[in-house]
Amino acid sequence: MQKILLATTLFVTACAANPATGGKNFTLVGEQSEYAMGQKTAEEAMKEIGIYREKPSLNTYIQNLGNRMWQNTERSGQPFQTMILDDETFNAWATPGYVNFYRGILPFFQNETHLAEVMAHEMGHITARHTAQGVTRGTLANLLLTGASIYVAATADSPATANLAMLAGSVGVGATLMSFNRSQELEADRLALRYMAASGYDPRESYNSNKGFLLYEAYERARLADKNGGSVPSGGVLSALMRSHPQTPDRIEQVEKLVGKPDGTVKLPVGVQPATTAADPFGEKRYLSMIDGISYGPKPEFGIAGKNKIYFPKQRFIWNLPTTSAGGFSLVLEDIDEKDKTPTWAAYNPAAGDHIMITFLPMLSGLNPQSTLMSKYTDLRTGGNWEKLTVGTGATAQTASTATYNKGGYTYRVIGVPVPTKDLLATILFRSKTGEVGPHQALLAATTSSQVLSEAKAKALQPTRIKVATARGGERISTLAAQMPVTRHAELLFRAMNGLESDMQTLPAGKMYKTIVDPNR
Repeated sequence: MQKILLATTLFVTACAANPATGGKNFTLVGEQSEYAMGQKTAEEAMKEIGIYREKPSLNTYIQNLGNRMWQNTERSGQPFQTMILDDETFNAWATPGYVNFYRGILPFFQNETHLAEVMAHEMGHITARHTAQGVTRGTLANLLLTGASIYVAATADSPATANLAMLAGSVGVGATLMSFNRSQELEADRLALRYMAASGYDPRESYNSNKGFLLYEAYERARLADKNGGSVPSGGVLSALMRSHPQTPDRIEQVEKLVGKPDGTVKLPVGVQPATTAADPFGEKRYLSMIDGISYGPKPEFGIAGKNKIYFPKQRFIWNLPTTSAGGFSLVLEDIDEKDKTPTWAAYNPAAGDHIMITFLPMLSGLNPQSTLMSKYTDLRTGGNWEKLTVGTGATAQTASTATYNKGGYTYRVIGVPVPTKDLLATILFRSKTGEVGPHQALLAATTSSQVLSEAKAKALQPTRIKVATARGGERISTLAAQMPVTRHAELLFRAMNGLESDMQTLPAGKMYKTIVDPNR
């Protein structure tokens, strides 16, 4: 009987009206606790990732846009803030009180209206209290698993409830706050249409915004295939956005059903003033001027991917990749060490079956490069076919050590190049099919042409950047894509950045487009 009374009390006291939908939702988290958790998550993101501050006008622009839109939501009286996190990830996420964009998603919006669509979608998560619902689900699941007994006070904002909600299962509050189920994602899409229209943005443009996501998915699938030997693994993981969100065609279908397809005009409710001008109806010029010049790719301290090379300013090293007739290598920042932030990059060539990893090892006290490599790669101890290489030229040239070993049908080559930063050893691990000689010769030639940098030259290195340009007319998309500092799938990336379908081969005169440039070339 006590259990029944407790469950009844829990249900009655924890049901609250959803401010965005008007329906009743079961939740153990009151607004005060909800926003406290949101602030904690945002502070952790700021500490761990950092705010992108290279272009303050961009931060101000996005905050002002968010402020205008937030005034048209059901929770406009609550605090609201936007952040641009300095990370290359293609994603945006919401936590109570905050809408957060990773820098990496910004080049893939075609105009201000597309930015507003994602902003409004994330606001929908906040106004519909999806975080509170998610924490409640996690808490109840945890209670069922542990068999814990609980006491819920009459008010949802009691300390007992707050502490209970903060448990959020055993996965941590941060993960819970940033993940929503697919029905919530579709609900946020529906709310986004409402907030867009009220803020002066044609909600029909969500159709084009979501079609742009399909182009990005095609690019990311190609990169996943490179990593998986040429095919996308079944059930393979795309980006964080694709994992947590409904299939993009389902989202496009919902937009078309609710508001229709765009027709090139701006359609708004009666009495709503457009947020853009007649000369720039979707805010393309304004948005592109804001992102022109922003950095692209990982933070420079983790390496800068160029065309057939990676710049490492922190380690004062430029590594040249071997050139190959099989389409070159796909570069991926594979890992960042949690303790010392050392990056590990991978280069994949599925056509040739070659795979390269490069990272930096501390040179062990009293040991030379050869001994340091053998301490890491124990298979080298039974080899003995060591060679010396001269890497770079002039005063900064270094003597590298290299050797090979065979294992599981593959030949592995390890190269260690001393770099002048804290006695580090740039370590290159190359894998090719046993018996192939050409790939190893190409790797050795590329490595000897690599550069160990002076401190001044290392400090002068810059990240690759987004550049906005205007087509002269008749320029082929494939030609423009080939000019970017991207070795594989450059055209897929160029199309995703500019919303260009596969049936379009040239750009018309006057068309504004985004590209990537390498200031270090």
